[in-house]
Amino acid sequence: MLRKLKKVSWLLLTLLCVVVFYLYSRPPLKAIRNQVREMHPSSELSFPRDYDSLVQRDLDAGITFLQGKAVTAKVFGKWLPSARFRLDSSQTARMLTVLNDSSSYRWGEMGTSRRDYQLFFLDDEGETVGYADVDLEGEVDCYPYRSVMKWGGLSEKGLSRMKKILNEAEKSTSFWP
Repeated sequence: MLRKLKKVSWLLLTLLCVVVFYLYSRPPLKAIRNQVREMHPSSELSFPRDYDSLVQRDLDAGITFLQGKAVTAKVFGKWLPSARFRLDSSQTARMLTVLNDSSSYRWGEMGTSRRDYQLFFLDDEGETVGYADVDLEGEVDCYPYRSVMKWGGLSEKGLSRMKKILNEAEKSTSFWP
């Protein structure tokens, strides 16, 4: 009986250590989000009736989603800290192409999304310049928001391209400090 109690105690202690490590090894993601929101203005939320004019306004002002600003991205998965990886500069550029392509999105009501992946885009100095929350069911929430993103509902094409980039990056990288 005493042996079983010791085994259970060690198991609980190990589990507690994993949970504490997980909670304290994650950066303060909410603080990073707030900092990005303070630094970068977002576009006006578009609707089908004013979509063309708002996209044209962004294009005339030369505003895209982080193109020319972000050079790499840190990605947090939904699981333990081992689910962290990076997008290299090529993968980041491809991801930004997907996020700036109007054919990557569709109109339609979205339900409550979850965050399967959280991408934090970094400039060449390592500062966070924007983020994207990706739901692998087909929704993406980006900041700074751009009118071309419609409401963030991904088309099959956009979701497929995004998954391909994330899978490629996840397989090619491991932990980052």
